[in-house]
Amino acid sequence: NNGDFQVKVLRKKHKCNPQWKVQRALTTFLTNRYKELITANPFIKLNYIQSVVKTELGININISKARKTKLNVLKEIEIDVIEELASGFPPLFLRFYTCFDALRRGFLVGCRPLLGMDGCYLKGIAKGELLTVVARDANNQMFPLAWCVVKVESTTSWTWFLEILKRDIGTPDGCGWTFISDQQ
Repeated sequence: NNGDFQVKVLRKKHKCNPQWKVQRALTTFLTNRYKELITANPFIKLNYIQSVVKTELGININISKARKTKLNVLKEIEIDVIEELASGFPPLFLRFYTCFDALRRGFLVGCRPLLGMDGCYLKGIAKGELLTVVARDANNQMFPLAWCVVKVESTTSWTWFLEILKRDIGTPDGCGWTFISDQQ
């Protein structure tokens, strides 16, 4: 009567079918367990994660649980990178310009003297804005000419971008060129 119990009959054989699907295999557990594996290979296939979990733990997980596990690890890696970059170092990035020579030559030979300009926000680890200049080729298709990444879209950044572009396409005064912006 003190709460103790005693086993009177022990049957060692049982007829239970083993179940390999554990409903409560939490993604936080899987994230912590397989962080090194996914960090070493960020492009790991989801079915490979499933097979590793099956081999090591003896349980089946569905594809969505493998996806959540992988995304959780990748998000942790991204946060670690952001914290590492932000820890004590002043930001050094101001702007970045790209105009490939093949695109420049293709534009000068086969495109109309009409340029479209636009900007869009960048999301993710690198914040800022992407400024682009595109043209129309002889097939009336968009032809990327140049783009740059700047901290913020402003008159100063557009002026800097267009001055370099003018120099690259060889039109110092801009005569004969039509520019269309998204601010018509």
